[in-house]
Amino acid sequence: MRFQYTAAETGQLLRVLRENFELVRIVEPRQCAVCDDQGQAGAESCHQVWGKPDRCENCLSMRVVQEKGYLNKLELLNDRAFSVYSKYIEIDGKPRALEMVNEVTSGIQFGEMNMRDVVNQIRRFNRQLITDFLTGVYNRQYLQEHFAATLESAPAGQEYCLAVMDLDHFKSINDRYGHPAGDAVLVQVARQWAQALEALKGAFVARYGGDEFVVVAPSIDYDAFCSLIRRVYEISARRCELPGGWAHFTVSVGCACRGEGCGSWEALFALADQRMYRRKQAGGDGVECAGAPQAAKE
Repeated sequence: MRFQYTAAETGQLLRVLRENFELVRIVEPRQCAVCDDQGQAGAESCHQVWGKPDRCENCLSMRVVQEKGYLNKLELLNDRAFSVYSKYIEIDGKPRALEMVNEVTSGIQFGEMNMRDVVNQIRRFNRQLITDFLTGVYNRQYLQEHFAATLESAPAGQEYCLAVMDLDHFKSINDRYGHPAGDAVLVQVARQWAQALEALKGAFVARYGGDEFVVVAPSIDYDAFCSLIRRVYEISARRCELPGGWAHFTVSVGCACRGEGCGSWEALFALADQRMYRRKQAGGDGVECAGAPQAAKE
């Protein structure tokens, strides 16, 4: 199957596919929008068919559009399992995801497992795809796919804030206490920050890699975000109990917001990351912010 179509050709393609699949649709994943048969985004959200109020955490269509490829996953609706095949296509040059769905509940051989067990296994598997295996917070894949999509599709006046956090001299903890101790410190840091942000709707923590974490918060004033980050920084314990004693550590944090002219995920991350490294160069152990930003650029 080729990937470039005109609007007229797309309608014919969909008619053929609908003879073999229970659901065939075109999705514009950045807007979470179901398109008409000519690829024009409509008002219906793509996640509504799965009974979800917001974007799917494991958004297949976003990934295939970013990678210009094709992927398959299992999705759940109540106690029914569905195979979702998503392929990148272009309609008159516009990037879209072509989704083809069939129910597979009755066709799966479960052995000694009942349907409820299988559903729970699928849920766990889907969760593992977007979760950091060590710390339990979101992973880099989720951060880049989910946040990039929501940032790009958000109205110009809606604020998004981001903080990059990195442990200072983390290698010395591994060298002195061993890598299991370093892992324990990472788990503690991730857990403390995730718990502190639970009350802030839409906020989350992701492990970017190594000892670097990212905090994302939508719809919050930048000054309020910086105050929140400083407060969490002050109350979070900067020591971890280990079998051989206490490991002491510090963190450097850099904050940035969309209103500083950062229209993309890459620009927003780069600014926060720059400020985090500036904090490190000044001795670490602190939070680096900028002054009150100007209105977001169109």
